Amino acid sequence: MKLKVYLIFLVFVMCFTFASNLFAVSKYTEFCNAVKNNMDYSIPTKSVTIKNGSLIVITDLNRIDDNAYYTMVPSVCLDLNEYPEIAKQLKEVVFLNKWGKQGWVFEEPGQYDEIISTPVKKLKLQISFYTHMHTNK
Repeated sequence: MKLKVYLIFLVFVMCFTFASNLFAVSKYTEFCNAVKNNMDYSIPTKSVTIKNGSLIVITDLNRIDDNAYYTMVPSVCLDLNEYPEIAKQLKEVVFLNKWGKQGWVFEEPGQYDEIISTPVKKLKLQISFYTHMHTNK
């Protein structure tokens, strides 16, 4: 009898874990699609994925200059504002050129609210506090 109850409990836990993982995956997919759709208005984007705590944005640009980067960060921050639970899980946002070799890294996606509330005149400076160049590892 105890074994039967244990097996039923185990099956329940496995089903619950599967369902919650499925929900998390669908939230990530929804978020990545929102980022890509919003980015495409200003910067052509090939893909947006989440891997190992990093949001990775592959653009369709040959080179990401600072103007493109300073355009992309506020756009992603607006999306993070809509998905704060995902923002808490990210450690960085990586913006890369179409070959994935050159780009910039926004180190503090959890500071999205600070970025979107910064006046335009001070925005580049504020973003630069949380930025470093991407080095191809």
